[in-house]
Amino acid sequence: MQFPDNYQQQKIEKLIKALGIDLEFTGKEIAEILWLSLKRQELIQIKNQPTTETNIDDKN
Repeated sequence: MQFPDNYQQQKIEKLIKALGIDLEFTGKEIAEILWLSLKRQELIQIKNQPTTETNIDDKN
């Protein structure tokens, strides 16, 4: 996992502040939103990775 640089960290802090103050989300709701966003990003990265196909029938 890559740690965010200062610019990214500021954006994350701004997002958390907006969710908490402007939209009045609880800490738990903010954590769930961020967790879901990270999981979604992981799936997108996995989906975009090239796959190696193996054919079981070619083992003869």
